Amino acid sequence: MAQRGFSLSITDRLSSRQAITFAQWIGAANVLRNCKVREYRDLLAQGRGTEINQAYAPIKQDPDVAFLKDIPVQILRNAASSAYADAEAARKGISRFPKVKGRNKKRSCIITKELFDLQPVANDKTQVTIYDSATRKRTKLFSITVPYSPASLSKQFIISRQGRSFTFSGSLEDGQTYPDNEALLNDVAYLDDDKLLGYITGLDGGVARPLQACNGTIFDYTPEEKRQLRRHNDRIKRLQAAPSGKKRRNGNKSRRCASNNQRHLANQISTLHGKIRRLRRNFAHRVSRNVVETSGEIICVEDLKLKAMTRRAKKKTQGRQTLKNGARAKSGLNRGLNNVGLGQIYTLIKYKANARNKAFLKINPAYTSKECHACG
Repeated sequence: MAQRGFSLSITDRLSSRQAITFAQWIGAANVLRNCKVREYRDLLAQGRGTEINQAYAPIKQDPDVAFLKDIPVQILRNAASSAYADAEAARKGISRFPKVKGRNKKRSCIITKELFDLQPVANDKTQVTIYDSATRKRTKLFSITVPYSPASLSKQFIISRQGRSFTFSGSLEDGQTYPDNEALLNDVAYLDDDKLLGYITGLDGGVARPLQACNGTIFDYTPEEKRQLRRHNDRIKRLQAAPSGKKRRNGNKSRRCASNNQRHLANQISTLHGKIRRLRRNFAHRVSRNVVETSGEIICVEDLKLKAMTRRAKKKTQGRQTLKNGARAKSGLNRGLNNVGLGQIYTLIKYKANARNKAFLKINPAYTSKECHACG
């Protein structure tokens, strides 16, 4: 059976006590995760990658993070386990190495079955009750009703925060079985080139035109979405300059926001980043759905190395002199590629295509912009 995800905004449903508790859990999970990521980086730099582990007890003994002792151990365990899984995936070449997350980024904590309870309600709905601890004297912290049966829900949920916005998300089994992408490709492997061309829809990704099909169809942001992205990015630039000046005037020696005004600005910046993320995600879902509905039996895209394409420009020096390296142009290109979100679009296209018995294929991007199957 296939897994599907769901996400619900709970910002307006939280009381002050609930919001503070969730914020503490999320903050502690992020602090522990960042500590483990730094530890993993040090071990890899010393050639001791095999010593990477999930232990977090030594971190709790650090007096600088004494507040971790007030957090349920399940929250800390899940954060350490998640960081370990990300590091191992990076070592195997499956994904990039995890980064340290700042306070303005979207952060989350994983809540496992020790901290919640599921109760069925009418019409195949479930009431999820989250407790403040896993002890016998625990008390109810928060409850929410989701439109899914208890049997279909997964064994863990995620509480996320960006700025002052909180989100409750999870996964479920949808009860349906979809064909594997490799099996779909094998079903058409016997066809010759001429017949295959009749089944294939090629897609070309870019910055000026986010996605264009071989039949000439262009998939792009609407004028209103472009205006909103430009406005949000411009406002982020203005707001980011303010905290730096405030920290210099106040003599702050740490990166942490030390005043209420600084925290207010940080929340504003985080809120704008959340709006940009939702615009990109909405665009990715809309484009992927339209592509799958209008494409042939096989959807082909370029296997682009997006990680390398969005790296910052390297510094160029000549003696003690710093040379121009085109960093501003490269930053603009990186921003354009991130706005398009090709990686997210391709991921959504693949699972939506498989759900409709269509295959998804990535091909070598070499010479794809020089040759056309129709005009040569």
